[in-house]
Amino acid sequence: MAKYKVNDVVEIVNKINGHGFSIGELVEIIKVYQDGRAYDAMNDEGDWWSVEEYEISDVGFVLPKDEPDMVNSPAHYGNGSIECIEYIEDFLTTEEYIGYLRGNIAKYNHRWRYKGGLQDLKKSQYYHNRLIALMEKLDGPQFA
Repeated sequence: MAKYKVNDVVEIVNKINGHGFSIGELVEIIKVYQDGRAYDAMNDEGDWWSVEEYEISDVGFVLPKDEPDMVNSPAHYGNGSIECIEYIEDFLTTEEYIGYLRGNIAKYNHRWRYKGGLQDLKKSQYYHNRLIALMEKLDGPQFA
């Protein structure tokens, strides 16, 4: 069975077979041969060569995917020229906006165990960070 699969990102650690990659270069596996020890790999420039398993190594981290950030910038909130929360902040009074933030913090803290898990905890943190930033901007305890 092959150690790597198509789309895995690996590091070149050896050049025994004379491929054109540089040692230390990150490449993506684009083909796995039947023997499970030979691969075709491609770099960012679109160059590709065959490499053997002993010429590559795990990178040790996962490259970010093109998935939306559902906590800080969900795709469904970005259809207009400004984000929804910026619009809400603009039309509410400061006291109303603080209430809005506090309500969302309470909502996500309450439901994380039952509905959204870690993502809901991060959403609560997002609103909490916005509340902290607002209080720092206002520079005073007038809403304490």
